[in-house]
Amino acid sequence: MIELFKAIENDNSELIKEFGKNGINEIETERGKKTAQKTQTAQETREIATTEKTTPENEEYEYDKYFGHTPLTFALEQNKSTETIKLLLDDGANADKRNKWNKTPLMFAVKSGNVESAKLLLDNGADVNAPEDKDDITDTPLMFAVKNGNVELAQMLINSSAEIYPWIWENVVNVEIAKLLIDNGADIHAKDSVFGRTPLMFAALNNKTEIAKMLIENGADVDATDSSGRTPLIFSVKNNSIEIARLLIENGADVNTGNDYGVTPLIFAVKDKNIDLAEFLINNGAKIDATDNSGRTPLIYAEENENIEIFKMLIENGANINMKNLQGDTPLIWAIKGNKHEIAKLLLEKEHNIGIKGKFGLNAKNFSNFPEIKLLMKGGSGCSSVIFGIFLFVIAVVWCFC
Repeated sequence: MIELFKAIENDNSELIKEFGKNGINEIETERGKKTAQKTQTAQETREIATTEKTTPENEEYEYDKYFGHTPLTFALEQNKSTETIKLLLDDGANADKRNKWNKTPLMFAVKSGNVESAKLLLDNGADVNAPEDKDDITDTPLMFAVKNGNVELAQMLINSSAEIYPWIWENVVNVEIAKLLIDNGADIHAKDSVFGRTPLMFAALNNKTEIAKMLIENGADVDATDSSGRTPLIFSVKNNSIEIARLLIENGADVNTGNDYGVTPLIFAVKDKNIDLAEFLINNGAKIDATDNSGRTPLIYAEENENIEIFKMLIENGANINMKNLQGDTPLIWAIKGNKHEIAKLLLEKEHNIGIKGKFGLNAKNFSNFPEIKLLMKGGSGCSSVIFGIFLFVIAVVWCFC
């Protein structure tokens, strides 16, 4: 019944009432078809049969516009007046009837921030916890109210028994919403079912300092770990938030706790080439020679990234330039293996112990028969960058075939 949808679109209450007199309580349009179901009256039961679309080509847009909607979902999606919504509900429209895309009426009301329409739907029995998608229980009406920062709607939904699921914290955008959730009994230690993240982790991940502060003040665990062993501090580092990192450390977060792969906050900062965060962590007790599960140190990670600035900073702060990984490779051997010219030169200038043996018992002294290497080992300044590059290339070739 295209006429009803047009009446809704125009907020034509008189015409909507006329349809209501005929007892229409459910209409759902489909492309190429139009269906209307009438309720039984005291006098008779009548049925309007489904008819094939025979409208002219220039009217096709009407069917596209209303395609898949019930009158109620269409009215809410168009953010029509409360009077129109009430007329449809009074006429028997199902407050939980989903449209073709499985969207509920309440979801449309919440997304548009329509408090009055949402209240009407709840008063008419709408399911407050029905997700937007039947196959994804995370997209509840409360989640969208929280995401939009709508405190009034969120409170209304909670008062109507909306569940406060752990994953909702991923979408908390302001302190007012956070306070509302906490005041209404949200578990600040709960972890989401997908990644095992806590509310504090979401705050760190989303760079919400004030929310993180509120959670900590209410007893949130600053050293909680997710399903991969990541802590709130690791999330703050990954998000380049020195402010939240400082907040966590000031409240007792362990600066050296790594994830399940042994990657510490300092290693993450080095990997992300964030020298300010790396220095901040070192100044707050981060172990500069901490190793991950493969035995790699922050210095090795800086070398892999060829980040000379961070590499120098780590050395200046006491990083061990002779420390081996699990394979027995030192930073110099890594530099040789990766043909990293500047890194190798810097290590030699810093008096790297070239006698330390790595894989297959090789060390830099194995190549001391080359005049250029002798010059470098003696600290000579006459070696050109071209010659040095050739030196690294030769070593890399020997490395590969030994």
